[in-house]
Amino acid sequence: MNEEVNNILLNPTASTVSNNTEALVREKALETDMAFMFEAYTEENISELIYSEKPELIALLGLNDYGKSTFVGSLYQLLRTNEEYMGYSLVDSNTLVGFERRVFLRKVNDEGKSAVKRTIRNTGSLLDLKLKDIAGSYRHIVLSDSAGEIYRDCISKDVTVKEQIAIKVADRLLLFVNCEEFSDHTKPWKDDLSGMLNRFQRNDMLPESAIVYLVFNKYDKVKDAIDSDMIEGFINEVTTLVSEFLTIEDSNIYRVNSRGIRMHSEDEGLKSLIEAILKPIQEDRAQYKQLDWLSNNIKNSKS
Repeated sequence: MNEEVNNILLNPTASTVSNNTEALVREKALETDMAFMFEAYTEENISELIYSEKPELIALLGLNDYGKSTFVGSLYQLLRTNEEYMGYSLVDSNTLVGFERRVFLRKVNDEGKSAVKRTIRNTGSLLDLKLKDIAGSYRHIVLSDSAGEIYRDCISKDVTVKEQIAIKVADRLLLFVNCEEFSDHTKPWKDDLSGMLNRFQRNDMLPESAIVYLVFNKYDKVKDAIDSDMIEGFINEVTTLVSEFLTIEDSNIYRVNSRGIRMHSEDEGLKSLIEAILKPIQEDRAQYKQLDWLSNNIKNSKS
């Protein structure tokens, strides 16, 4: 059975998956995340990831059920299943199981078969990609995908905010908003967003020079259910709120269905966002030594 479980985790599109096996896989994802080789790194063991130069760190910030892990799974799936995508080929990753688990849980959730949280509190959140462009140059990316429940704790807990080192030192910050909550009067999403960003700011934990992307996720869920002027009003309201804390270029605001790779037809918003974050930042990354940029920040934060 363990062999069957591993095969499903590494091949989530297999048509021979039984309901019982799916349930077992979901249990194993909860029980043994850190037991898998090639799982996501934690802040404590990220120093084991050795590169000759500083990777680009892309941090995802957003509450639970906002689609961060779904987006990561979609990005990985597109890179994995295409020989070349947006000018890049996927060469390697030290966190293949971390990616594959996100792809699998995205798939079973999409089919209404899973209520498993995409990223669990105590699992690793740092995923790495090694890409090669059409000119043969290599590119190293680390994605930070912490559980949304952790960011919900950040609304009220300074100590949790101070642990989010990846947010502070990010090269790119993707801030996710769940459009489905616009019409749900039981969700204090506006207060949650303001409270979270305010606490990050008060603790000096917002990035100083990161490129910020505002991602209005699950846009397809509301675009036909809510008046378009009302939707744009909410989007403008959120943009104004976030701009009090972070600098956002108008071109870096995206309306996305991050589950939009079904039937090999990617959502246009998703494609545009991926294209944007795959454009290299012009910076001399060779001046840094391996991953000291993160491990040193973690060490300093705990001293």
